[in-house]
Amino acid sequence: MATFTDLGILHHYFMQASIMRELVKACQKAGAPWLEVLDELPEKSEFRDQLVAMEFMRVISIWYAMLYVVIEGYRELKLVDGQLDSLLASKNVDQLRLYRNALFHFQKNYPESPKVFGVLNNEAFPDWAKRVHRAFDRFFSENFNQKLMELDPETLDDAEVDDGLRESWRIARALMLKVRARHTQGGPSGEER
Repeated sequence: MATFTDLGILHHYFMQASIMRELVKACQKAGAPWLEVLDELPEKSEFRDQLVAMEFMRVISIWYAMLYVVIEGYRELKLVDGQLDSLLASKNVDQLRLYRNALFHFQKNYPESPKVFGVLNNEAFPDWAKRVHRAFDRFFSENFNQKLMELDPETLDDAEVDDGLRESWRIARALMLKVRARHTQGGPSGEER
């Protein structure tokens, strides 16, 4: 059975994937603002559009790869969740594994590698990935975040918890308290995650 520490470590990977997901959403809204060369190109140009598309694919590729790491950990820990288990029964999981491997293991034929095409040629894949991400968000809200709010990181008995993990939990707990306060004070109602 997975321990709270196991969930905390998996949550760490999920947070990395979530950061990339937020960057994907920002790129969808603003293009690729970190590309200084864009400032020198006309607003409407094919080359500009190609650069933005390439950068967007780089960002989304890292999100996809990080999402697979979360799936891998979920399975390794033998966690169970009906909604997640249903989504993870898809052939998309194996396509995502190959995609992650192509991204993080040198491929002489990248980006023409067949490992990449399962994801890129699957029009339903982006929607599936979003649903998986949202399901993991819900899973962690129900199984980790709430428990984190209920415990005092200073009094953890778990010998596996090192000071670094305890400190990251303390920070995560403080951030969650701020987010809760903002939402209870009539703050943002929450966007699609």
